[in-house]
Amino acid sequence: MAGAGPRSDVGAATVIASHPARNAFLALFLAIGLLPAHAAAQGTIDGRVRIGTRGIRHVTVELVELRVLQETDADGRYRFEVPPATYTVALRLGGFETIQRGVVVTADRVVTLDTVVDWPLAYVETVTVEAPARFPERIVDTAAAAITIGEPEIRVQAANGQLPRLIAFTPGIEITQSGLYDFNLNTRGFNMAINRHVKTIIDGRDPSVPIVLGYQDWAANSFPLDEIEHLEFIRGPGAALYGAGAFSGVLSVTTTSPRDSLGGFGRFTFGELSTRRVEGRHAARLGQDSYLKVSGGYHHSADFTRSRVRETEYAPGMLPREVVALPRDKVEIAFGAVRLDKYLGSRTLVAEVGTSQAKGLTTVTRAGRTQAGDSVRPWGRVNVSAPRWTAGAFYSGQDTDDQIGLNTGAPVFLSAYNTETELVGNRTIAGGRSRLVGGVSFGWQRVDSADRDGRQTVFAAPKNVDRQAAFGQIEYRFANRVRGLFSGRWDRSELHAARFSPRGAVLYRFTPNQTVRISASRAFQNPSVTEIFLSTAVAPPLDLSALERALSPILGGTTLNFQRIPILAVGNEHLQVEKVSTLEGAYGVLVGRRAYVTLTLYRSWLRDFTSNLLPQAGTPLGRLNPDFGPYRPPGALSPQAVAVVQSALASALPPDLFALLSNDASGAPVFAALSWRSFGAATTYGLEAAMNYAIAPGWRVDASYTSFGHRIQDDDPAAALSPNTPRHQWNAAAVYDSSRVSGSIRYRWVDNFFWSSGIFAGPVPSYGVTDVHALYVLGASTRLGVDVANLFDKDHYEMFGGDMLGRRALASIRYAW
Repeated sequence: MAGAGPRSDVGAATVIASHPARNAFLALFLAIGLLPAHAAAQGTIDGRVRIGTRGIRHVTVELVELRVLQETDADGRYRFEVPPATYTVALRLGGFETIQRGVVVTADRVVTLDTVVDWPLAYVETVTVEAPARFPERIVDTAAAAITIGEPEIRVQAANGQLPRLIAFTPGIEITQSGLYDFNLNTRGFNMAINRHVKTIIDGRDPSVPIVLGYQDWAANSFPLDEIEHLEFIRGPGAALYGAGAFSGVLSVTTTSPRDSLGGFGRFTFGELSTRRVEGRHAARLGQDSYLKVSGGYHHSADFTRSRVRETEYAPGMLPREVVALPRDKVEIAFGAVRLDKYLGSRTLVAEVGTSQAKGLTTVTRAGRTQAGDSVRPWGRVNVSAPRWTAGAFYSGQDTDDQIGLNTGAPVFLSAYNTETELVGNRTIAGGRSRLVGGVSFGWQRVDSADRDGRQTVFAAPKNVDRQAAFGQIEYRFANRVRGLFSGRWDRSELHAARFSPRGAVLYRFTPNQTVRISASRAFQNPSVTEIFLSTAVAPPLDLSALERALSPILGGTTLNFQRIPILAVGNEHLQVEKVSTLEGAYGVLVGRRAYVTLTLYRSWLRDFTSNLLPQAGTPLGRLNPDFGPYRPPGALSPQAVAVVQSALASALPPDLFALLSNDASGAPVFAALSWRSFGAATTYGLEAAMNYAIAPGWRVDASYTSFGHRIQDDDPAAALSPNTPRHQWNAAAVYDSSRVSGSIRYRWVDNFFWSSGIFAGPVPSYGVTDVHALYVLGASTRLGVDVANLFDKDHYEMFGGDMLGRRALASIRYAW
């Protein structure tokens, strides 16, 4: 896999030496991550923690003498490969603890521990998350607003193949859907088309579109959804550990390992929109400590997308009509992946490759809707993990042909890739009272928009971008009731100046069942490669050759190149990073050991937004890109000739068009019609309230309410800065899970709001949708499923410019072996 761009050793050393913050974080990582391996002679502790016959998941197991920690799996099991010695095994979950001393381990022998505990656990006390601190911890103890969804809930919804729907009914989520797979996922305001404010991680890799890092192509997932072991969503800035893109949240997805999913299944799904979906997986043991998993599938259906050439589905006169009819009226997706796991004592090696191919997907962008004729997304990753460190690298590619802008008819070709290497270490110190996490990462991005004849369609030339980061976190338990943490990350890229993103939090436990958290954080989102380097036609070129011929007597043989003057949308290398600072307070209480209630209040300060794609001149923001100033005739002309040329152009062109005439980097004339600019500031504030109530064995009721407010803080036109977020929304759900039947019914209501993103600006009426999911186990190997989105078929749209959405009812049959 490619690493960072070509650099000499001297150059790299200079970069490191010139950044003291990076040196500090590198020292932290080296101190806690690159630890010596255990001795060759090993013994094994093979254990299980249970209440009665039921294994307990997420119990933290520590070998006190080695300060090595693990978590129990879904069946309460854990396993250590350690040097021969006598050990103390500490089992902890929340405020509960059991110590087993004098565990003697000898070389090449297995010690079996079966520990039965009598902890009076509430269901929420067994729920843990890893993404907020990059280290496993109970969700009731985490220093972030987080939710997690496990395999039982995921498998009920897996047949639809739409990953964002898994979290659509959770607190604080802003999700806008257009087509089947065109989702924008956000939280805490300022959503937009092609949203990049939520960082998504799947098994440690960034699956976002390489041409626009941070934006997710949800159709490109290369696995069935029930291959997800669990997912976590963090609300609020996460740049202190995850860097650029973790502006308003982080979505972390973990898939099942082959060893934990031996055997296989095949599933056939069919239903409305002429849906036909086939997918499956098989995992097998290849030999001692080696496991293989193969998965794949194919999807074919219609979409909600309709042509807008003759008329629009809603808001006539406001919703722009298009010049090109939909080239395809069907969606086709094929995907597959292969994963190999090798266990090497206490270390695990994972190698995985996958790809997806999608045809006919329509996407709403700020410049209008596009449809991709054929888009291929290959990817791969390698990961080596040990109890105290993890090293990984990934590659994510993109090859898109014949992507058509439906409002212009212009074809777009894209070829890009993104790679990254990351090292992360962790360690507990001070007798377990303090925990350290640290790491470094290096990434490389390349984009190219050449068509089959080598002509660029989006950029003036291919672009390469590298980036580096170092991060760390220290957490310390001051007393039994008080815990604090501080984390920070240094990021540098060719797209932005060096940035430091800090985060601090204090948690205070009033009682064993009540916790208060206060945190402060800062994050950023850098401009995309497209926003900086864009150079693409937005209209046919203008021929002013007749004017050049009329001026020839004064030109003295100098050429003006007026034959085909391109009309362009251009990027802006002067864009600033978007910035957010957030102060957050939260209260969590466990009521009667069955209900868990959380209240979160936040206030955020945002500035330096990237504007919509606007006219280069003529708006209240002034001339957007200073690199494209007023047109300058060739320097070879005399001052008198220059004045004549300028006067002739001003007379021949409408004033608005003349104001856009400029020069490119070579001096040739261009109409710099559109560009971006950094501008504006705003304050946002909100409340997120949620309750999870286990009313009976197998039954749970969830409810949440989200309130959002904002204030634009300067004199820039409010129409150019819109939060695109409802003021109120609420969710309710009833969930049931048993060995034979699982299901849920969920309702989501969203208040009306105004949407403004690029050329799309208009109202979104309030709407409510009900989703139903059910799964029935028919015999030992067969499951029947039902998945209905928008049960009552209420036509609605979720962002102005998006598709009108209706019901999609699916049925599935799954056979396992």
